[in-house]
Amino acid sequence: EYAVTGRARVEGAQQRVLSAPADGFIKATHVRPGDRVLAGAPLVDLIDEDLQLEHERWRSQLAQYENAYASAMAKSDRVGASTSFARVSEAQAQLGLIEEQRSRVRIVAPFDALVVQGDLSQSIGAPVRQGDALLTLATTDQFRVVVEIDETDIARVKPGQAGRLVVSSLPWQHQDLLVERITPLARAVDGRNVFEVQARLTEPPDILRPGLLGRADLLVGHMPPLWAWSRHVIERLRLAWWLWTG
Repeated sequence: EYAVTGRARVEGAQQRVLSAPADGFIKATHVRPGDRVLAGAPLVDLIDEDLQLEHERWRSQLAQYENAYASAMAKSDRVGASTSFARVSEAQAQLGLIEEQRSRVRIVAPFDALVVQGDLSQSIGAPVRQGDALLTLATTDQFRVVVEIDETDIARVKPGQAGRLVVSSLPWQHQDLLVERITPLARAVDGRNVFEVQARLTEPPDILRPGLLGRADLLVGHMPPLWAWSRHVIERLRLAWWLWTG
């Protein structure tokens, strides 16, 4: 059997980047990379003092508008009652908006996951803008493996082929792979072009974690041993000759 080899990394089958819901400041962080969290567990708290002050201001405005509405109704002032009623509705809408914003100052885990990025323990009090990435979570029960295959070998790789993964932290055992998808665009890595091949583990063990690195062998067919050993050298020489001759 002939196999093509490439560097591999293990990722969660589902990864989610949690962003800041609004402009503010970091008040507290409850997790660090490597921590396991359950769905609904608190992750990061943002400072909400400004929202509390805004909430109190609009509550005061709402009380004033309600008193004005009651006074206009008592005087049978339809214009004043209509105006006050509109202001009451506006104040209630603003209070609802502030309550929604206050409910999002605590960021919680959307599912059972492992924190893979985002150490905010040294950023307490730091400002954040809406949309800034804070944490990255990954599932721990399902994984995908991304294999970097050299451009000279990618033509032999096809979905459905089998393979083997060996990670650096577990060099004494291998995991079975199944190729699922080939990214059609190449990228430069260490001076060579590689394509990313996505594969899944047929039986993921409990000891795997997102972020592990290693190497993967993808079985692409059969070749005579001598050609399999010398093919890369010959193809590199052919490419160098083509570049030299122009």
